Amino acid sequence: MPLGLAGGALGRWALLAPLVPLGAGAGLALAASLRDAKIGAALFGLSLCFPAVLAGQLLVLSLQAGRLERIRPLTGAQHVHALLEGYRIWLVVAGVAAVLLAGATARLCARHAAAPRPRAARPPGNAAADPGAG
Repeated sequence: MPLGLAGGALGRWALLAPLVPLGAGAGLALAASLRDAKIGAALFGLSLCFPAVLAGQLLVLSLQAGRLERIRPLTGAQHVHALLEGYRIWLVVAGVAAVLLAGATARLCARHAAAPRPRAARPPGNAAADPGAG
């Protein structure tokens, strides 16, 4: 994400440069999350990827279209700059959402770990829990 925010309009491949690390990170995260899943759950998770990517792309395109309408660029460089600005806005929004979700997850996990767990019931007296023991 910092690469996408720091990159400027350097040429025809300027829009592709931030997408490569983003795609690699998303692929690694998906592979790690589906590693221990059964086949049905993994396929369900993969089937949710397309709508998520499509929704993200629609949001980026609406930001870019709004930026193009506001600026009304005349040259190709101004077009690329407007498209990059829309993409940067989306990166900031997605980054803030990811940080908020990570914080909420960490808080829930800490609360779950701190909750007292019920102990297994012990038989009264000297009776062994295992019938074969003794």
